[in-house]
Amino acid sequence: MRESKLARTRRVLALLTAAMVFAPYAAAAENDTVQTAALWVFIGISLVIAAVFVYVARSTRRPRQADTAKAYRLRRILFVGAVSAALIVIGFTLPESPYAHNEASPDHIVFATALRFAYVLSNDPIRSQEDLGGVPLITDVSVPAGATVEFRVASLDVNHSFAIYDMQGVLVGQTQAMPGYVNRLRLRFDEPGRYEVLCLEYCGIAHHAMNTSFTVRQP
Repeated sequence: MRESKLARTRRVLALLTAAMVFAPYAAAAENDTVQTAALWVFIGISLVIAAVFVYVARSTRRPRQADTAKAYRLRRILFVGAVSAALIVIGFTLPESPYAHNEASPDHIVFATALRFAYVLSNDPIRSQEDLGGVPLITDVSVPAGATVEFRVASLDVNHSFAIYDMQGVLVGQTQAMPGYVNRLRLRFDEPGRYEVLCLEYCGIAHHAMNTSFTVRQP
């Protein structure tokens, strides 16, 4: 029987979707244990998704009577598998989260205050724009490798994103800078070098220029 136009369309869409699923992982190269574990979990999930799409594409070649009971069984299996994978990822990654509660005091505290279009780093909190003249600013933040640093992030105007990238362009940690609230991001930097801070949330016409950096030095 000649393949219908709908079946051909489904097969093409399935193959394209599978290709899109795998594309983001082609250039991924992570050394961090948690990120690597999460990467392999997502690759496994992507393989399952791709297999389902391939199965759908192949099954549409020849029309046949639908097996409703089999379809519901497959749906239950996929649902249970997805939930189980999510719980495993949460169980392994949440204890390593930089947002987890930790009673130990950090080695260094850096106050990061956002205002369009810059991040201001200081040793003391900045609660208003009037404080900018009276609080000593840090022109070049430098912390020793292996130290625990707590960034206390706030905003004086609108919501911003506070994202830290290492020398390879890998996202190390991220939180929100919000008016009237202080978010705490605690990280330990083991590799010396220059780390860049970017705003990932569009905040106005000069959003692209909102960045700063700090140095992790040899202890």
